[in-house]
Amino acid sequence: KMVGVRAMAMAAALGMAALASGEDTNEYELKDEVFIVANTIRPSANPTETYHYYTLPFCKPKERQWDDHDLGELLTGNRKIVTDYQVYFGIDVPYGKLCKVSMTPETVKAFSDAIEDDYVFEMYVDNIRLSAMVGQAVQKAAPPGKNVLEQHLNKFAAASTYDYYLNTHVHFDIAYNDADIALGYVDDTEVKSPVPKFVIVGVNMSLGGDNKKAGNSEYQYALSDLSKKEASFTYSVKWRKEAAWTWEDRTVKDPLLPEVLEIHWLSIINSFVLVMLLVAFLSIVMFRILKQDVSRYVYMDPEDGLDINEETGWKLVHADVFRNPPYLVVFCAYVGAGAQLFAMLFGVLALSLLDVFHPTKRGGIMAALAVAYPLTASIGGYRSASLYKQLGGQNWVWNIVACGLVIPGPLLGVFAFLNTVAIWNDSSAALPFGTIMILICLFLLVNVPLTIIGGIAGRNTTSKYNDPPHLVVFTPPSDNDDVGVYQPPCRTNKIPREIPQPPWYKAPWVHVVASGCLPYSAVYIELHHIFAAIWGRQIYTLFGIMFLAFLMLVAVTAFMTIAMTYFQLVGEDHRWWWRSFWSGGVTGVFVFAYSVWYFYTSTDMDEFFQTVFYFGYSAVMSYCSLVMLAFIGSSPHHCPVSALESDGAAAPSTWSMYPSALPRVATSRLTMYNLTITDLSSFAVQALAWDAGLVAINRSGVFAWTQVYVKRQSDSMADIAATFDSFVTSPSQTTRECIGGPNGKFLRQERTDYSTFSAKVTQCAVELVSDVPDGASAMFAQD
Repeated sequence: KMVGVRAMAMAAALGMAALASGEDTNEYELKDEVFIVANTIRPSANPTETYHYYTLPFCKPKERQWDDHDLGELLTGNRKIVTDYQVYFGIDVPYGKLCKVSMTPETVKAFSDAIEDDYVFEMYVDNIRLSAMVGQAVQKAAPPGKNVLEQHLNKFAAASTYDYYLNTHVHFDIAYNDADIALGYVDDTEVKSPVPKFVIVGVNMSLGGDNKKAGNSEYQYALSDLSKKEASFTYSVKWRKEAAWTWEDRTVKDPLLPEVLEIHWLSIINSFVLVMLLVAFLSIVMFRILKQDVSRYVYMDPEDGLDINEETGWKLVHADVFRNPPYLVVFCAYVGAGAQLFAMLFGVLALSLLDVFHPTKRGGIMAALAVAYPLTASIGGYRSASLYKQLGGQNWVWNIVACGLVIPGPLLGVFAFLNTVAIWNDSSAALPFGTIMILICLFLLVNVPLTIIGGIAGRNTTSKYNDPPHLVVFTPPSDNDDVGVYQPPCRTNKIPREIPQPPWYKAPWVHVVASGCLPYSAVYIELHHIFAAIWGRQIYTLFGIMFLAFLMLVAVTAFMTIAMTYFQLVGEDHRWWWRSFWSGGVTGVFVFAYSVWYFYTSTDMDEFFQTVFYFGYSAVMSYCSLVMLAFIGSSPHHCPVSALESDGAAAPSTWSMYPSALPRVATSRLTMYNLTITDLSSFAVQALAWDAGLVAINRSGVFAWTQVYVKRQSDSMADIAATFDSFVTSPSQTTRECIGGPNGKFLRQERTDYSTFSAKVTQCAVELVSDVPDGASAMFAQD
């Protein structure tokens, strides 16, 4: 099974790496043609609202030639097309004419609207991204007034009127270097090229006009000047050799890359230290509370007057905590989907640490996520089916179907709506038909089969647990035990225990909201940078910080939900399954609330297209965060809850249930060795109870120690033990005697409620009428 998991993980990693957006190295010789590639136009305030470059009436190429696109570029709205700029390597162009555009009223209006909305156009030179403003808006000068009042009125009217100037000249300043030097091949004679070749190490694109030169007829076209019927688009190119520049300088010199890295690192490290210190402080407090609570049951002696009915808190809900959650199919489906999202995100972030994704090419992360999700589907199917089988679910087909749809279903609805809006607005954000078919094939041919395979594997490698017997015994695991079996430590009552009404500050919604505060504070700073990269012009490059923030978020979420689950059980509320789910996932709600705040405080979006895309994508991101963190919140609780409710606070990891502390008849034997009960291992504690003749008796669902056999001198437990076969075949006997006792016969309890154990275990039930109440059950077990 582990080999299969490793194979699936390796396949997923290879698939993600294969489709990651790297950057090819283009080497040129003198006079080789260098293509100028136009991409999109968009409002400067919203990078996601993109349109084809030739949506505006720029100089269209004589023959349309699309540039190569990878999956990530298609998903992010890039639509690159080769232009008619004539640029040749090493050849300066002082002044080149591209074309003339007839300025009809429709053309003037299209350019005017684009300039009014601060549109920018995007180009690529040798895969280096460049952007500039389509034009400039210059406020009109107020005409002179006859008096002061008229002057103020004219200024007020002029404040809302502008003259628009279209940028018609583009200048390319291109830096290059020898390929051997730029790529580090100087000392490598095998790789060094015999023919002089060069690489482009930097490009700067500038416009001929700015505000100071507004109205310059050589570089700009005044859209308000109706006397000119044509606009001439021109360009110029300047080549310069930079001997000290290398290939890596292409990325460093990108103006959109963040510059102050030290502050970013310092902020996340500061957040990490503060959150970890807070977690450590709360852990110490919680463990001390838990230790004091458990110690009450370890050191108190029943002979000193401990009344079991006086127990409070989590001890009272031991027969209800393992009751299956409502809507079991939905719960297990979401847990499996969260496991798939966790594996997907962990794999992509791990690849980002290996510099698989080129920072200047948007879409690399998007493509990796689109491929990683179906490749990790087997993990989600396995986790969902495994948990569903453990909890006794029967409709496993519906469980697998639900697991495969809880994420793609809502995403499909959001995508269909947003893609329709993009098509209606003629935006390049609308996915082409071929890209949609690729995504459908990934879902149908990869995601669905792997989900089914994982679900079948989880169902067949996991066994349904059985309720424990009423009488508690300890049996060490044998070679025949099923490793996949989950054994709950307590029998579940048929009637749920009534839950006391909590005060308002312990209400479920308060509990859930409080659980998300610390995880959200752990990633708040990084969340700002992520939103700035998605909805702004900056490029995110610090994947190491993101990976650290991700690990911190996972750790804090797991800790907080475990702590809150304990306090929930202390409040005698046994409905912890869904509560832990929402306690972990509530951080996703916090993320969406942050997106609303960011929209109104840090963006200039106001149109319908921009708004629906922003909140649509933010809702998808928040929903996926909720499901993944809900998986983190609900997964780590099985072991802590089992340990908390298990037998014997002195050894909660091995005992099945503990009634209370051992009586003095057993613990007094340790005083001669200067030992206490806490000095013994769990096996030694159990052996001490057996040798003292102590048995856990079930009295109306409450277990208590009872001495059913008083050890005779020179006798031991083995002296009254009978073989398993002889014990289960003894109902034909009419006596109340234990069969085969080597030192005589002992009374046997015929009403023993026993369960079938391994044949390697010998057992015998005995009864002393003076010690065992009528109707009680007792059983010894010895390996």
